Parts: sequence; structure tokens; C-alpha cells
Amino acid sequence: MKILIVGGTGLIAEAIFRMLIAETDSSVVLLTRTPFENEINRRIIIYSIPVFELKLLKDICYTEKPDIIINTAGLSDILHAENDKKLAQNLNVVLVENLIRISKVIEAHFIQFSTDMIFDGRKGPYSETDLPNPLNYLGKTKLSAENLCKPGHNKTTILRTSLVFGKTSFARKNFILDTIKELEWGNDVFLSQKIKVTPSYCDDIALAVLKVISKSKYGIYNLSGSDVVSLFDIGLLLANIFALDESKVKPLLEPAAKLKIPEKCGLINLKAETDLNMKFSGFENSLTALKFHQHENKLNYYHKPKEFL
Repeated sequence: MKILIVGGTGLIAEAIFRMLIAETDSSVVLLTRTPFENEINRRIIIYSIPVFELKLLKDICYTEKPDIIINTAGLSDILHAENDKKLAQNLNVVLVENLIRISKVIEAHFIQFSTDMIFDGRKGPYSETDLPNPLNYLGKTKLSAENLCKPGHNKTTILRTSLVFGKTSFARKNFILDTIKELEWGNDVFLSQKIKVTPSYCDDIALAVLKVISKSKYGIYNLSGSDVVSLFDIGLLLANIFALDESKVKPLLEPAAKLKIPEKCGLINLKAETDLNMKFSGFENSLTALKFHQHENKLNYYHKPKEFL
């Protein structure tokens, strides 16, 4: 089986291709905007391309003919999406529309990642059947992408996540790692006690993706931990597990930016646990695993000859 991952150096993408290499004999094709060179690993092929280049995107997909296309690319920063709506639309909607069309042509199973930001946060955590009602532009673009996946293509899977975190070899930003860095530097960290999420550990997400592929599961699945925690409680737990100064974690009284952020969010993962035979890690156990894996060696990679591009 051949699996193509768009956004190949992202947090979720790295967890997926690491697990694919470790647990399957599949070949992996990575599409990334971030060029990098590494030692050779013949099971991974990398193309460094801008995702907006539709002709190039088509050429690669039609040449490689993957059985599975996984889209992990997108704009996930709420403030960035509000400030650059065109970029958010292009990355979160237009790219998805193009990938769905390509998937139909080559009859590939298309897997799209989404977020709990499609909900208004009034009564979370949410199940797959709850009605979306996004408050901000990021949520609106992610919901638009979901709606593109549903009609006319029955080999489509939508995977929703909540506050994704995990190990990264490519210095990818995420809330958990950024908070750890701030505490390591001795800075005060101001975190909301009202905003609640169900953090999604990358290794759990990757395992769920393997199960979605092996079981040919389509439709919508929530992939997140079972623990509902506030951002403030996350900060306290990070300080405890990583032996940092707990006094530097302080309650956020007023949002730094006037953003519409859903408060009671998060996801219910019962469907994924049942259909995929998944057991999601507890949040504290996931953080302990993250601490243990922080210094692992990077994988080796294989670059496609640049003449192709």
C-alpha cells in the first residue's frame, strides 16, 4: 500500500509516518513546504512543494497513485486565521477541495483532519452527531472543509481533534511544548480557567489513522483523550511532570486578544473506541510519554530526485 501525506513535517504527519514505518510495510510519500535533507530511507519519498501549486500537486499524485491521501496541512492558529482570512481559506478549504477531486480521480481513500473549533463551546465535550456552530473564522473554514468531504465521495474520513500535542523533530509549534518552554525560561504563563479541552496525543492519533486505514472506515471520528481539562490545569500539570516552577502558572483574567474562543469544547471519543477498538491514553500518561520521547533520534528520509519538480 502507498500512503501520501500532505503537510508532511507537521505534528500529526510526523506521528503518522513514524508509526507507518514502524508498524507496516507501506511506502510513504510526504508533501511538505519545508525542504530538508536527511540520510536515506527508501520507504519514504519526500517532495518539497508549495501546496497552492495545483498542477504540481496533481502531477505528483497522478504519478505516485497513492491508495490513501491524508491531509494534515492547514492553518490552525485562531488569531492568524482572523488576521489573514485569505490564507486560511486557501489552506483550510481550497486545498481540501483540490485534494478531494484528485482522490476521486485516482480512487484513493481521502482522510481529512478537523477540530473541535467547529463548535460554539456552550456544552462540550461534543460527539460526532452534535451540530457544529463555529464562533471564529478558523472554525468556519474547518467546517467548510468537512462539508466538502461529505457529498459525492464515499471513500472519505473526517478525523476531529482537540488541542493536539506530541513530539516534533521539525520545531513545530503547539500549545503544550510552547508552555513547557516558557516555564523552562522562568517566564510567567497566563492560562484560562474557563477554556476546557480534551487534549489529543499524536501517538494516539497515528494509531487511530492506521486502524481507519486497515478497517476501511469512512465518516466522522473524534480522536482525543478522555480527560476534560482547562488550559490552566494543563499548565499546572506540565509544571509538575516536567519539574518546573508551578508558581509561574497564573490564571488569565482577561483574554489578550478579542477572539471568539469556545470555552466548553473537547470531544467524546466513544465511537472511535468502539469502531476502531481504540484505547486513548490519559492526559497525564501522555505527558509522561512525551517527556520520555523528547530526545529520540530522528528518522532517516529519502528525497525524490529534484529533476521531477
